[in-house]
Amino acid sequence: MSLQTTPGSAAEPDFLAGPFEKWMLEYGKYYDLPALRMQDSPYRTHVAEALNGSLVPASLMDGLCLKDKNTIVRLPALWTDSGRYQLSFIPFVCQGLQGRSNKQVSFKDYSFGDLVDLDEFFGKKFWMEIAERARTKSNSGNKVSPSTSAKSLDNLLSKKQQLFFRLNYPIDPSTYDDRPIAWHVPDLGFRKLASPVPNAKDASLVITAIIDDGIPFAHTNFRTVDNARTRVDFCWAQGATTPVRNELAESRSGKTTTVPFGREYAAPDINELLQQYKEDEDALYGAAGLLSEPGAPLKPLSRMQSHGAHVLDALSGNWPLASEEQCRIIAVDLPSSASWDASGFGTDMFVLSAMHYIFKRADDIEKAFNNANGTNVRARLVVNLSYGFTGGPHDGSSLIEAALHEMIEQRRRSAPTALTMPSGNTFLENLHSVVMDKHFAATDKNADREATLRWKLAPDDRTSSFLEIWLPPELPSSNIEITVESPTGSKCRMRGKKHNDKSPTCTGICDQKDILASAGIKVGRLTLDRYRRGKERFMIALAPTAACLPQGLPAAPSGNWIVRLKKMSANANAIGPMNGRAKNSSRVKDVGIDCYIQHDISYGQGNTGARQSYFVDDQDIPYNRQGGFNQVDSVEGLRPDRNRGRKAKLRRFGSINGMATAPSTIVVGGYVEATAKASVYSSARALRYRGPYSIDRLGKGVDISAVTERSQWHPGIIGAGTRSGITVALRGTSSAAPQVARQLAKAMLDSTWTALDWRQNADVNYRDLLKSIEMTEVADRPTAHPASEDRLGAYVLRETFQT
Repeated sequence: MSLQTTPGSAAEPDFLAGPFEKWMLEYGKYYDLPALRMQDSPYRTHVAEALNGSLVPASLMDGLCLKDKNTIVRLPALWTDSGRYQLSFIPFVCQGLQGRSNKQVSFKDYSFGDLVDLDEFFGKKFWMEIAERARTKSNSGNKVSPSTSAKSLDNLLSKKQQLFFRLNYPIDPSTYDDRPIAWHVPDLGFRKLASPVPNAKDASLVITAIIDDGIPFAHTNFRTVDNARTRVDFCWAQGATTPVRNELAESRSGKTTTVPFGREYAAPDINELLQQYKEDEDALYGAAGLLSEPGAPLKPLSRMQSHGAHVLDALSGNWPLASEEQCRIIAVDLPSSASWDASGFGTDMFVLSAMHYIFKRADDIEKAFNNANGTNVRARLVVNLSYGFTGGPHDGSSLIEAALHEMIEQRRRSAPTALTMPSGNTFLENLHSVVMDKHFAATDKNADREATLRWKLAPDDRTSSFLEIWLPPELPSSNIEITVESPTGSKCRMRGKKHNDKSPTCTGICDQKDILASAGIKVGRLTLDRYRRGKERFMIALAPTAACLPQGLPAAPSGNWIVRLKKMSANANAIGPMNGRAKNSSRVKDVGIDCYIQHDISYGQGNTGARQSYFVDDQDIPYNRQGGFNQVDSVEGLRPDRNRGRKAKLRRFGSINGMATAPSTIVVGGYVEATAKASVYSSARALRYRGPYSIDRLGKGVDISAVTERSQWHPGIIGAGTRSGITVALRGTSSAAPQVARQLAKAMLDSTWTALDWRQNADVNYRDLLKSIEMTEVADRPTAHPASEDRLGAYVLRETFQT
């Protein structure tokens, strides 16, 4: 199989997609997708962002399905906030067709250029359909807001509309449901409150929601205390086989569906399954389409443990009888491909669709609760998302962060809404480096100045590796030249571009070059793109290093790859902000060139054979004087007595979860119960060092920590497996986040705050409510100490979860 060289683009950005998508649509799909068994799927998933400040009324997109001779585009059911929500991020599923024959086109047969048709498709058909829906709604006599009026949509159409696409993993064909989407609400069987409140106006309703993989909704820990029925009101199993491929599901289904892929199981469905299969949970999950089939990828519930089982148990397992009617559960079980790869490529559409589903079903539960109990309450919602990635801009502007933040801010206007996420587990994995002004060296005052990164690729890695290099706003890419040198000595060089368009909405790929190994064999790509808000990024994508690849594909050489960053001589001495602060400003800016290697490990369920690449830095001190892991950065200014003369680019601080840096997210770290110190892997925000003990803190940091280790000899926290009665220990901040979410949900349930109190505390993520939880304020410690606020946040949760 030969790979075709794609020429570099013009100086102005290509608006279609980013460098991850470009790699996975061309070279990467031949390397990675066969291992994930997704290359033959005709169903692509996307998130589109409307540029130029456009906002599209969500109510006008409900049930949208567009077709032409080449494409079918379907949108999942979207939360509309009673018609008030205007969104700028649109999740959708796209089925490619070949001309008028309607023959499906597999993912492996797409080229990047095929997206041009989709851009044209959305650029015309989509906006015209939205405008027509607004006119129809207006002409029918329905009241429309100014933003949804036909006139406003005509004005929208008169602008030059463009959509920025994020391509995600294809959908397993066995999970795609082509029936029309029609939203309906089943009878949830609400009873009167088990413990009636003295006054109906004081009643409260809390919904705990989870987005994860491997959700065992039939587990006894998620049933009522009398074990008679489930407490899970809704579960969208995104990876479940569809009714036409599942006899039991087909017998229960109608002519429509509520979800475009996977299966939705509401409380009546789950209770019926429990009655039919009793204690045989294996048969139950098999009938529900959630177990692996011969020759198909492994599904999480086919094992005795899963990430989602443990996290949901920490969040909502064994809820007290006194309030179980007032604390409900919504679960979204992501497809197994979501945990196969941590490159940031695959999950945005699945996660964003999950959040819309949760918000929409929360409204349904609220209405059913009020009808059953004669109340008029707004559901208080706590969502836990124990996922993340190591790349991204780390300033809340990544596409999925911005999309989730937009939704949370909208719902907070009328109802309490919280999102908890883990800080990450990569503090010691050498995945983050910062290139400062002091790292550039030159022998001549007028010469170009160069800094060097060493990137180690492990042998026998069977998935692609990615390195992102983010430039600060004060350093335009036109002043930087990047050279990538392979272990065999071949080089790829690229200089940044000077943009004519200064608009922060001008996003997309600006330039790209193939990376060659010996004998001119292509093994990677170097790309320059402008991200959201105008941030510039160089990205290096390299092929797997494994020898056993699809026939005809070359492997990237393992070993040390050298990345050289050169400041061109005309500007070499003119970039002061990289020293620590912006010129003539006391406000700390995100200075320095941030370099992130994407996390790339095999979780054991996808069997992808991934091996982690990492930075190597001779200036870094890996161990402390006691022989333990060094938990500070090896730089001058932090510990002058220990780091004298050290100029390490490798940084432990700044390794925080790249998906958890939006202001509306509650970030949770992990700590060791026996020592009250942060777990060695628990990630933290970035620090900048400007001199002895002169340190600036950048971006989003850890808000609160929970126990993730009992002691050095008792690692992990005990939680539920995928079958009732099985318990397992899970390490990591993924188990810390749901502990905080659980306690926050309890505090929300008991809170007597007024609507004004909730709105005033939303901007600080309900900090005053967190203070009411049983926890301890973090003591004043030296900067970057494992027991300091830099690692633990302002508080540590003392009441740990017991299964």
